[in-house]
Amino acid sequence: MLYYGAVGVSARDLEMMRIIDELHLKYPFYGSRNIWDELRDRSYKVGGRVSTLMKRMGIEALYRKPRLSRPHPGYKIYPYLLRGLEIIRGNHVWAADINYLPMAKGFCYLVAIMDWDSRGRWMDNVFIERLWKSVKYEDVYLKAYGSIIEVRRGLRELQHQMSSSES
Repeated sequence: MLYYGAVGVSARDLEMMRIIDELHLKYPFYGSRNIWDELRDRSYKVGGRVSTLMKRMGIEALYRKPRLSRPHPGYKIYPYLLRGLEIIRGNHVWAADINYLPMAKGFCYLVAIMDWDSRGRWMDNVFIERLWKSVKYEDVYLKAYGSIIEVRRGLRELQHQMSSSES
């Protein structure tokens, strides 16, 4: 006795899956919400099916997974030095961070230094972390640079894209 028969995929869903696949290849860092926005901008009526179809296709956004490990108990935890400091002008507080960029053969370091005109708080580092996410997931991981010259050229292009999208 047969209780369940396989149901085929509708032509509409197949077309939607083709477009989702196309968008995922172009923007692998997009999740279902961004892909939904892209489809809506292209005048597709998608409802809530994007997430379901992405799961069915076995694709997900390329993103940094949550860090589930705990720091070593012997590691020193430094105090937050901006607590109580009123930041009222530019060039008063700077944030700096260093990160490595993987390349085809080895890696290189990238340093970011940012000045902010806001109050000191725990979220201050979020701005640099967001920069690293954009640099790595929207550029470096997709292009697999082979040399520092290529990294510099690619980061200039990314900077140009980011600044033109802000205006």
